[in-house]
Parts: sequence; C-alpha cells; structure tokens
Amino acid sequence: MLTVALTGGIASGKTTVAGMFQSLGVPLIDSDLLAHQAIMPQGEAYQEVVAHFGSEILNDDNDRTINRGRLGAIVFGNSTRLQLLNSIVHPVVIRNIDALLSEYRTQGHKVVLIDIPLLYEAGKTDDFDFAILVYVPADMQKGRLLDRNKELSGAEAEVRLKAQLPIEFKVERADFVIDNSGSREQTRAQVEKVWHILCYTAERIE
Repeated sequence: MLTVALTGGIASGKTTVAGMFQSLGVPLIDSDLLAHQAIMPQGEAYQEVVAHFGSEILNDDNDRTINRGRLGAIVFGNSTRLQLLNSIVHPVVIRNIDALLSEYRTQGHKVVLIDIPLLYEAGKTDDFDFAILVYVPADMQKGRLLDRNKELSGAEAEVRLKAQLPIEFKVERADFVIDNSGSREQTRAQVEKVWHILCYTAERIE
C-alpha cells in the first residue's frame, strides 16, 4: 500500500485538492482533524495543553473547549511555544495516523492519502512513499488567507505565513506539485494525472 502525504502552505487550497482525490475513491486521513480531536475535552492531548497554556485558552467556565483562535495567537510568532504545542499534539496525531493506516491496509486499499500541512516543517517526508505539494504563489496565498480570516490583519497574516517554510523549499522536494492558482478544472486535471501515476505505481509494486 502506498502512503502519500498531501501538503501545502496555509491557504493553498489543500482541502479542495484533497476532496478531488477523495472523489476518485482515495481514502483520506486528515491530520488537522486528528489534531483538533486531540485537544477536545476528551482528547488525549487536552489536559497537557491546558496545563501548559493556561485556562485563558478555554472558551469559558461552562464551555471547557479550547479556543483555537486564542491558542493560535499564543503560539504563532513564538517558536518556543509552537514547538511545545507540537511536541504535545504531534505524537498523538502520529499514533492515530498509524492506526488508521493499519485499518486501510487490512481493507486492501492500494493508495492512502494523508493530509499533513506541516510535512516539511515536521521533517516527516521519509515516513511516506510520496509527497504531493499543493502550490499557489505567495501573494495569492496571503490574499486567500485574509479572505478566509477576516479578523486577521496583513501583519498577522505575514506572521502565520513566515511560521512555515518557504514554498520554494517545498517545491524543490515534492514528488508531485499541483498548481492550484488556475481554474478548478485545471487543478482537477492535475489531480487525475497524479492519481493515474500512483495507481500504476501501486500495481507495479504488488
């Protein structure tokens, strides 16, 4: 079974591309969703995150869920706190990814896609057979980020973008690059091309 990491910069349209792969029948493991579940009140990382970052990250006394906006404001722009958060949440996410991969392998799937936004930042490329990068130019990336997060200022958007490695660094290292700066049809055509290559490869290694 091929394990294929899907990554891309913030606001690159990775979710759209992931959905296109899913429509072709590819199982998707969403690491962002797993991370979100890990910090829910019943999640494996919840207690440790609250212990380190304090009750101010909670919504209120009645709703003890973690406010991701408040948590993000604490860690973005502060590499030490971001590393601390990642050191708590990432091991939980990795364990759950491994468990899901085992399930899909048992079910007989040939290719599984794992959505990992910070693949290169986490140094996890060697954990997967292939890496797909969703690419858009930096100016488009910033514009999309501001469009979807109206509360962000331009300066705050820059901080979030700079918290990730430069897109050029990732382009040089990806096995496949899907340019998502054009039309939806153009992106879909690239997705289908990559999918056919992956299917061919999976059949060859059986």
